[in-house]
Amino acid sequence: MAYISGMRALVIGSALALALVTQRPAQAAVSALATQSNPMILDVDAREAARGLLRTHFRVPVAPGAFTLVYAKWIPGEHGPTGPLGDLAALSIKANDHSLAWTRDAVDLYAFHVDVPAGVSALDVDFDVLMNKPDEPMATGNVAIVHWERALLYQADINVRDAYVKASIILPSNWDYGTALPDAVRSGDRVDFGEVNLETLVDSPLDCGRYAKHIPLWQGDNTQTVLDLFADAPQDLDIPDSILKPYKAVTTQALALYGARHWNVYHFLLTLSDTISEEGIEHHQSSDNRGSADYMTSADRQSVDGDLLTHEFSHSWNGKYRRPASLTTPNYQEPMKTDLLWVYEGMNQYLGEVLALRSGIYEAKKYPDMLAYHYAHLDME
Repeated sequence: MAYISGMRALVIGSALALALVTQRPAQAAVSALATQSNPMILDVDAREAARGLLRTHFRVPVAPGAFTLVYAKWIPGEHGPTGPLGDLAALSIKANDHSLAWTRDAVDLYAFHVDVPAGVSALDVDFDVLMNKPDEPMATGNVAIVHWERALLYQADINVRDAYVKASIILPSNWDYGTALPDAVRSGDRVDFGEVNLETLVDSPLDCGRYAKHIPLWQGDNTQTVLDLFADAPQDLDIPDSILKPYKAVTTQALALYGARHWNVYHFLLTLSDTISEEGIEHHQSSDNRGSADYMTSADRQSVDGDLLTHEFSHSWNGKYRRPASLTTPNYQEPMKTDLLWVYEGMNQYLGEVLALRSGIYEAKKYPDMLAYHYAHLDME
């Protein structure tokens, strides 16, 4: 689940917990029409992101007859039916430039039904994505967080590992970006990515902004970890060496803890803003981290909440590479069961703090007091 500042669900029995974690192959009921040779084409126009608006156009392979498109409901890393359906606006579906009537399912509001005419093999779909709910702003005048699942509909009842997407984004002028999506080719403000399956796309958010900095933290054999920073103000990117130095030890400590790596290149995506709520969401080869404007310049902030990035990085092993079977679903409509969330989140909260301590983000002499505080806090809840 997302990292929540102040919550410390410490778990004893790591060996038992790891034994319970498994990756179960997901089963699909319907063959995906968006194949690697005929992928869905997704074009996201983020030129108005500074005012909280994305415009999305995508072409999705279909078959004639009754066809159902769905909007992601159960979001990985959030462990619940949190897909922000209310952020979808102005939906339009066309076939060969002719508008088609669509209906929302009477029971499942995340499903949209359309009758595909004979001879039609793809639909063109457009809608707007409203980025700034009052309780979850995703953009400011200088920074934006793009979650791809919010900008598309996909074929119902498929396994998302079998459906392929070729995505692109148009950035605001003079904005930079960061993402774990592979094979990026930038031309002006447009960035095109290679084909990936839908699971990988949704698992690879993109941050972008006017003020950006990319800091290599660790380099290995044809791999690296990178800190991608995006701030509302340029001075918030001026990180003191005393704060940055421990982060350059995080990868080494994580590899020592887990004994192996399974990611190619890992991106710590971090937005620095007092407008965007503080948060952290894990992904396989990246993490969507959100801190206050002074998060990377304030020693006090680091001493209290310095395990944000280490928590999400640890999730790349615990929660992504290995995941409780009941949280492993074939698509984003299938409900997740949270009976083993204590492994996914509880143990990982502890391990994220261990990494922060071992890396030097947390001071060893202060950590016992912090641990005592957390136990006292939990005892009162």
